[in-house]
Amino acid sequence: MSEADLRAGEDPTASDGHSQEERQAASYSEWFVLDYFTLDGTEQSDGLEWWLPGINRPLDTSARPLSFVEWVRTLWVEPVAGGRWRTVVALRRLVSVDGGAYSRLPTQSVEVVVDVEAGMPTIVDLPRLIPLPEANPGQWWVGEELETPPTAVLRTAREELLLAQAGTVVGRPVVSRMEDVWRVEWAVVDTAGISWPVSLWIGPDGVAVPAGGQG
Repeated sequence: MSEADLRAGEDPTASDGHSQEERQAASYSEWFVLDYFTLDGTEQSDGLEWWLPGINRPLDTSARPLSFVEWVRTLWVEPVAGGRWRTVVALRRLVSVDGGAYSRLPTQSVEVVVDVEAGMPTIVDLPRLIPLPEANPGQWWVGEELETPPTAVLRTAREELLLAQAGTVVGRPVVSRMEDVWRVEWAVVDTAGISWPVSLWIGPDGVAVPAGGQG
C-alpha cells in the first residue's frame, strides 16, 4: 500500500480540529523563522537559499553578529487566495556583537505566507515584520485580603508548591478570598536564587483549582 493510499483514508482534520494544510503552514513557518533569524557564524545565505532559491539578500556581518532564536510560536493561521496560508509567528532572540555578552531582544512578530497548493509547503517570500498583537491582560484579582487565612488553605498551598519541586517557599503568603475560593500568592526561590511570586487557587473542598476559581 502506498503513502497516497494511506493518506486517502485520513481524516482531513486533526483531532484538534485543524486541517493538515493549516498545521503544515504553521510548522513550516516556525521552521523558516528559526532558520532565517539564526546567525551562528556559518554562512546564513546557504540556509536562506534552501527556503527561497535565487533570493538575493546581502547581509552586513562585518561586526560578526550572532543571533539565536530563544523561542518561536505561531499565533494564528488564516487562509488566503490560491491555496496559501498567512501565518503570524512570534519569536524572541538572543543577540551578541563581536563575541560580547548576549542580550535578549523584545518579542517580535512576523508574517510568513506559505503555499501548500503544490503539496509540499513552500515559503512565498521573506518575512514581513508586523506589530506584536496586543494581549488582553485580563482582570486582576480583586478578592478580599485576609489577615488570618485558614490553616488548611496555607497547608494545601505549601504542599502543592513543594510537590511541584519549584524551589524554596519563602516569606509570608498573601491570601485573598472571593466567596468560597481562596487565592494564595507566595514567593518561591529557585536554584539560581531568583524569587518568583506565584499564585495558587484553593476551592471550597480544599483542593487546588485553576486560576479564576473554576474547577
